[in-house]
Amino acid sequence: MDSISWILWKIISILVILSLASPLIFILFFYISLLIIWIHCYRYRITNTNDVDYHTRTESLQIKIWQQAFDAISFVFATFGQLWYGYEIVGIEHLPDSGPALIIFYHGTWPCDIYFLIAELYRRKKRLMFTIVERWSILLRAMRLVPGSVNDCVQMLNNGSMVALSPGGLREAMFSDHHHYETKFSGRLGFARIAKETQVPIIPIFTRNIREAFRQVPIMKNFVKFIYNRYRIPLFLTYGGMPVKLTTIIGEPIRFESDATIEQIAEMKKTPANLKTTTTTTKKISLSIQFIIPLILYLTLLIGYIYQFVNPQVKLINQSDDGDGDGDNCGKRYDGFLKIIAAIWKFYCRLFYDIEINGMENIINTQPALIIFYHGAIPIDIFFLMTDYYLKTKRLIYTITDRIVYRIPGSFLLHFFHIIPGNSDDCVMILKKGKSLLLSPGGTFEAFFSDTNSTIVWNGRKGFARIVKQTNVPIILVYTRNIRFAFIQIPIVHRLWQKIYQNFRIPILIHLGLPVKLFTMISEPIHFPHDYSIDQIALETETKMAKFIRQNQTKSNTTIEALKQRFLLT
Repeated sequence: MDSISWILWKIISILVILSLASPLIFILFFYISLLIIWIHCYRYRITNTNDVDYHTRTESLQIKIWQQAFDAISFVFATFGQLWYGYEIVGIEHLPDSGPALIIFYHGTWPCDIYFLIAELYRRKKRLMFTIVERWSILLRAMRLVPGSVNDCVQMLNNGSMVALSPGGLREAMFSDHHHYETKFSGRLGFARIAKETQVPIIPIFTRNIREAFRQVPIMKNFVKFIYNRYRIPLFLTYGGMPVKLTTIIGEPIRFESDATIEQIAEMKKTPANLKTTTTTTKKISLSIQFIIPLILYLTLLIGYIYQFVNPQVKLINQSDDGDGDGDNCGKRYDGFLKIIAAIWKFYCRLFYDIEINGMENIINTQPALIIFYHGAIPIDIFFLMTDYYLKTKRLIYTITDRIVYRIPGSFLLHFFHIIPGNSDDCVMILKKGKSLLLSPGGTFEAFFSDTNSTIVWNGRKGFARIVKQTNVPIILVYTRNIRFAFIQIPIVHRLWQKIYQNFRIPILIHLGLPVKLFTMISEPIHFPHDYSIDQIALETETKMAKFIRQNQTKSNTTIEALKQRFLLT
């Protein structure tokens, strides 16, 4: 069994890395920006972007023509950079507020850092920066990534613009490495000739971890190099999109004497000591994209199928235990498998939400108990609570879920963690066997119709109170701060989903996921007198839950505040 666990862990590690290493999110934002440009061109009847002469028009006139498009695109790229990569700039004060400057940057495998820098520069200083690239699309021209010769660069600098270029270019992107970040200028002196003719300072730029964000597939390097050297065709494959921390460091301007030669200027352009690279990802882990939860879910599902395949003698829990068996013995039978799944979910929640639990001892020391929780749009906090509890105690908590969940392919996995559909009689039977039970009176309805204030939506449901009355067990309240901001519902579409659920009881879950700080609070056990009626238990529990939520939710109840808490900005 140990060898099987080891093999599964290796498989898990590879799949998790690959799932995080997708550049699709960058492509998505790229085409969103492209759509913005086309809308702008259509609105202002710009039929040919070549009509806008970037080389001769002043910077203020360029901003006037494209201002609305600049505002939208810079917001898109700056937001993506900050959320996905935790993008930061150190030394932006070294870039002039006005006047020309020649910016020399290190070319990563995929220079997404330059897009983020252009966006941040426009947002902070309202300045444009021309970037010299290979000939490409309308989006690049709109963002001032333009093809150009030495004379073009000289002309733009003489007009007072900033120009950015990478002497290494595609050669550096293809043949540099992620260990030493070697420059690949190959004797190119064009940038020095530009600086000589214009007498502008050179500002070096380097982005830490840029080669960790996107890497080149290490196959047929010699063949790829031969093709590029012979035909100038870049035949290299990249992979990545990893949410590493990106920090762009801008060096101090390098000035030189007017009588310096081109070779001397090229030699003076050195990377400052403070631009040293590090491949260590900082604690500010940035955003996960929306498909991470489905990937993690189906990754655990895959492990479940593998476990059954290598253990054909194992019977599923739903064939032998639906609350009437010994849950702890079931946990022991599947201990190796459950540890792997629990560890994956705990790792995911800690990584993307930095989730913490306060009061776990109240559940551990109170057996049995009915645990009432507030139902977020997607109860990721409850998955973490169950897995963390199992890893600490080697015991499982039964959780009551909607029967419609079992129509989802692969729902057999829920049985391993005792997430089952059930009525009041099932719950009473579980509690009388000494097992704790998790349930949400609001359920799917609360997930759909609650709001960012975490308003309770129980609709007069009293089944939980009837269970407490029959079993005389205490109630423990659970609420997770910021759970409503972890998955935000799109207002317009959300109203349509609400109508579908009200009429057909079909839940459609499409949300925007954000890496907010999650803090799960667990109350002390609440005991009720024997003579309390079902109505009294229900009313008092609902009142205490509302108070518990008010006490533990932050006063400035906003998405921005929840994100700030996650990244330790408050």
